[in-house]
Amino acid sequence: TLRDLVAELPPSAVREHPRVLLHLARVAEMTHRNDVRGDALAQASRIVADQADRADPVFRREVDAECARDLMWDERTRAQARTLAEAVIAGAHADEITAQARALDVLGRLASWFSDDGVLPEAETLLLASARLAGRVGQHTWQAQALVGVGSGFYFALCRYERALDTLSEALAQLPARSLYRVTVLSFYADVLIEMGRPAEAEASIEEMREIGQAYREEWAIAYAWWSEAALASY
Repeated sequence: TLRDLVAELPPSAVREHPRVLLHLARVAEMTHRNDVRGDALAQASRIVADQADRADPVFRREVDAECARDLMWDERTRAQARTLAEAVIAGAHADEITAQARALDVLGRLASWFSDDGVLPEAETLLLASARLAGRVGQHTWQAQALVGVGSGFYFALCRYERALDTLSEALAQLPARSLYRVTVLSFYADVLIEMGRPAEAEASIEEMREIGQAYREEWAIAYAWWSEAALASY
């Protein structure tokens, strides 16, 4: 695995080329290995701190954007996530597309799913901007993540069901047939179909979730399918 390859590298090599830790953290996110991701980001952050003023500012902003993404999941650290993401946007140059895409996704989610004041209008703009930037650098999973944010966290939350379904369909179109993140997107897609009274299509999405989970032998993915199945049954 990538984690094992990185673990075999001499510490001096990792310090000299710390971007490998970013790659590891991003791969770990897609495979739901939060422990691996957290360790990689913590190591990258220590390298940035140790280098102080000598640290590559572009790398530092990319690390901060990833850390902000993790911090936003816990309501106790969302203010810190916002501060980091806003600093990334304020400091990034126009060609720092990766850092901006990730930071905009964070700010968009903080203005929708994680907003204490309900869904805010700026969430749509922020998340669509993140999706566009992710697409420019060929990061289709990130693009799908941002589209899920706006499709479910914005349009669906505002009962704009057709727009939500179209946006989530666009997210699915960015992903290969056996992508694990596809399971997550399909779960939101099924939610919209269920709400719209389209049970047969929802059932097909649930079956696809289950097939992917079984192919990868990922219990969380199979659990997602059962969760959506229960929601469908309740309706």
